[in-house]
Amino acid sequence: MPEGRIHWISGPVLRARSSDLFHVQDAIAVGPSALLGEIVRLGTDEIVAQVYEDTTGLKPGDTITGIGEPLSVKLGPALLGQIFDGLLRPLSGAGPFVRPGAGSRSSARFAFEPAVRAGDYIFVSGQVAKDANGNMISGTIEAETAGTIESINSKVDPASRNVQVRASFKNADHRLVPGMFASVAIDAGAATSEITLPQTAITYNPYGNTVFVVEHGTSGGKPRDTVQQRFVKLGDTRGDQVAVLSGIAPGDVVVSAGQMKLRNGTAIAINNAVQPTDQPKPTPPNE
Repeated sequence: MPEGRIHWISGPVLRARSSDLFHVQDAIAVGPSALLGEIVRLGTDEIVAQVYEDTTGLKPGDTITGIGEPLSVKLGPALLGQIFDGLLRPLSGAGPFVRPGAGSRSSARFAFEPAVRAGDYIFVSGQVAKDANGNMISGTIEAETAGTIESINSKVDPASRNVQVRASFKNADHRLVPGMFASVAIDAGAATSEITLPQTAITYNPYGNTVFVVEHGTSGGKPRDTVQQRFVKLGDTRGDQVAVLSGIAPGDVVVSAGQMKLRNGTAIAINNAVQPTDQPKPTPPNE
């Protein structure tokens, strides 16, 4: 487990240093009593954590230990009829004070008897087992159902950046019912191969987008490169790149800078000393 050392503490908030790997929202055990806490921020050289128990007695130099999972509580049987605090630590029989670092995990074990066998059909939700008292336990069975997108709302929610999609499903066996929650995955299609260019190579015009393609030739027995303007049809844009659906072919040499000075038949000298940005996932410096 990752460990660190406290170098500053004030009330429930502490700062620690460590060379081990921690994550934000990781649960931690703090000090010799293993008080329950949580990582709330990671800096370049320190960890900021909040402790959810009384920190009296904690001091710089005490150890924090990562539990290896997010802060959580254990739900399930043995909850009814008992009293818990906000961290789900049992208060029944704890006396006037809660012992520091008591935790919320129970060592109780419960009988489980399956009520169905492998291969049995269950209608979306049904009784799958019974407990030690003979009470039936209901469960939900996930079923895959394919559908077709009918429409997509053009409005994007500015807060969540979500968009509403309407789809239709065949439901002859009535597995899908109103009010049911579902996990939906949209298949966007198979990967395709596209010709891409840096966006700086495109001249955007109201009457159509164009590029200048280099044509290799000779003049007076010497090599002479000229350019010809071509209209192109563009596709999706990703980062610095734009897909070209038509107008050029693989292997064509395209001018990527200085198009304002060019006309059809203009002689050029190719100089690639300065390259345009051409990254599908650019990472500009955060200055």
